[in-house]
Amino acid sequence: MPAAPEHLLEYQDHVLAYRLRALLGGRLRPSTPLLTLPAYADRRLRRQRLARELVGRSDYREALREVERRSDALCFGFWYDPSETQAMLRAVVAAGGARPSRAPSGSSRRC
Repeated sequence: MPAAPEHLLEYQDHVLAYRLRALLGGRLRPSTPLLTLPAYADRRLRRQRLARELVGRSDYREALREVERRSDALCFGFWYDPSETQAMLRAVVAAGGARPSRAPSGSSRRC
């Protein structure tokens, strides 16, 4: 079976992260509806364009907030952002979906 193109894997990450965030709810609940592949691609391209425009801009704060809003709507980087992973794991534990296991010797028990 041939490998899936990278952009389809990224969209698959979006769908999985979206569904997980919607299931957990609370602060993690997505602020936008689940995007179709064409809508995801469009928003992803607009997000990248905006991020590129930020480079070298002296007043970047509002534009950076917009990049963050777009990133959140795309669930962009959800699986690679430690703070998002921690928040998700805390929500799972708080919802009774999992219990923390004993940490191996020498590792941190905190999420």
